[in-house]
Amino acid sequence: MSSTASALPSPQIEISEVTHLLGRASPIERPRLNLLLPTLKEEHVFGGIMTALQFFLALAGQDEDARIILSDQGEYAQITVDLLRGWHVCDADTEDAGGRLIVPFASRGYRTLPVRRADVFVATAWWTAYVLQRLLPWQAQAYAQPPHSLVYLVQDHEPGFYPLSTRHVLAQSTYEYPQPMIGVFNTGLLRDFFEARGYRFSGRYAFEPQLNPVLADHHRRARSFAKRRQLILYGRPGVPRNAFELVCQGVRHWSAIDPAAELWRILSLGEPHGDIGLHHGLHIVSRGKLDLHEYARTLSESAIGVSLMLSPHPSYPPLEMAEFAVQTITNAFANKDLGILSPNIHSLRTVTPEAIGERIRDLAAPFAASDTTLVAPPTRSLFSPKGATFPFIPSLRAELGLPE
Repeated sequence: MSSTASALPSPQIEISEVTHLLGRASPIERPRLNLLLPTLKEEHVFGGIMTALQFFLALAGQDEDARIILSDQGEYAQITVDLLRGWHVCDADTEDAGGRLIVPFASRGYRTLPVRRADVFVATAWWTAYVLQRLLPWQAQAYAQPPHSLVYLVQDHEPGFYPLSTRHVLAQSTYEYPQPMIGVFNTGLLRDFFEARGYRFSGRYAFEPQLNPVLADHHRRARSFAKRRQLILYGRPGVPRNAFELVCQGVRHWSAIDPAAELWRILSLGEPHGDIGLHHGLHIVSRGKLDLHEYARTLSESAIGVSLMLSPHPSYPPLEMAEFAVQTITNAFANKDLGILSPNIHSLRTVTPEAIGERIRDLAAPFAASDTTLVAPPTRSLFSPKGATFPFIPSLRAELGLPE
């Protein structure tokens, strides 16, 4: 080895999130559902993690035993999630026990987790599926039985979260698991995308989103929405699939081509960032992540919205905007075209700054005559009815061999 090579730092090759989860046999025979979830830190319990919790608790029903394993969180001192009141935090090194348990297990190394003969596992993010797809063969061998079906909660096409890279190909591999695997898809659109690409699942279920209860309460009480000249953007600079630069370039183009743009207020919601200058002294003003009541009020008063999602999942913001009668610009992607679901959604097949800016100009024209315009709520909701989000639960439990 040359002296130059020996002086160079070694490259980082570890992928910590896919550290194997090692099992040890448990004498308890009762069946148990297990959810492998990255974290329950309070600042992360929204969106996909909240949906995963809601699905898992619906699937567990009245089961005496259930367990949540935190793959990326090493400690959990206090339960702060209202849905988990009555659950208990347990160390992976203790003997298996009954009840409803939360096990932080990020620092696993060569530690083991008790695994029962009848444990059934639910994966969430791709790396939790990757880990479970290596634990389930161990379980089958340890108990001399066929492998249980893995339940994979799929909330997006996750290889698309990365450039062509190691994580991209590992995420892709989780959809090609050769053993029994049941896909539970967040929206029928996403399920259809996976089916069209021939991904292998032994069973498929899909659910449609439910409007957040706080938003639903505001929406229910509104006979009409008083729309002002306000444009809202789903602005997340840290999430590439939301195409923040493209959204801002589109708004900047509109500010250049529409003389009436100077009458409008422009807000960015999602992640905090510095104000962004446009033409004619206009600015995009960041409001960051609003609380739900303020978000509902902002939706109610905003006339136009822009929310992009460069994936087959629709994402919730464009649906929420349209539900509050916001004229919403979004993008088509593969089989996704939200414009067919609502007249309030304008889905662009080719997404460029010019296309976004010209569509904003066209949608802004009807609001030129008045500071405030009353708009009726949509007659048909884009969200599933309350309590009907997971109608397939009895069928799925039967497929998994869980008691009725």
